[in-house]
Amino acid sequence: MTKTQTGAELFVEALQRYGVEYVFGNPGTTKLPVLRSLGDSDLEYVLGLHEDIAVGMAAGYAQTRRYHADHDPDVLPVGVANLHTTPGVAHGTGNLMNAAFAGAPIVVTAGHHATDFRHEEPILSGDLVELTDQFCKRSTEGVDVEALPTMLRRAFRTALTPPTGPVFLGLPMDVMMAETDAPPESLGQISGAARGDPQQVARAADLLVGAKEAVLVTGDGIARFGVDAVATSPHCRCESRLSHRWGGK
Repeated sequence: MTKTQTGAELFVEALQRYGVEYVFGNPGTTKLPVLRSLGDSDLEYVLGLHEDIAVGMAAGYAQTRRYHADHDPDVLPVGVANLHTTPGVAHGTGNLMNAAFAGAPIVVTAGHHATDFRHEEPILSGDLVELTDQFCKRSTEGVDVEALPTMLRRAFRTALTPPTGPVFLGLPMDVMMAETDAPPESLGQISGAARGDPQQVARAADLLVGAKEAVLVTGDGIARFGVDAVATSPHCRCESRLSHRWGGK
């Protein structure tokens, strides 16, 4: 018999299938369907006293997890935060911007007013996609429960595909309460960073060999992709700094 579940239950099942263990957030009324489903699952809800703290915890968790993921393919290096409609998302934009600069792979979701109620201009309502788009690799909203499996898969794959970064997905209340028999979609294998052009790499090597005082200016990406041993070699004189960049779209 086909399994029928709500959008909120589908959301939680997808998180569990993708290997998510923690959801960082701050409660609110538009999130009640998701919170109820989280309470019935094995996922641990980590309470933040402010939405920006919740996003910061998700980003810090993701940054730590992806160093472990280099040695364990079963580790999913992503953080998940769940916020409360427009004011909650606005509060979280500080660390959402930081996650974009750091390239932290996080999926930020937010409960929102039902799509058939927004014409009433309810209190706390706003355009969550426009609010988050400037800081995210992808920012969108699920307005159809049947499309939710694809949107969740795309959100996680986008956040985890280099250059990594934050993704936002709005979760309206009516979509979270609607029923569907659609199962979560498989996350699939995610490719790592692309290799550099061989000719340019060879040219850079020649320049380093011929330089009298070579200096490598590196960011944390060298450790993330397992090449930190080269930069810390006694044969190289290196200075390091954080090289900030946006996640890219």
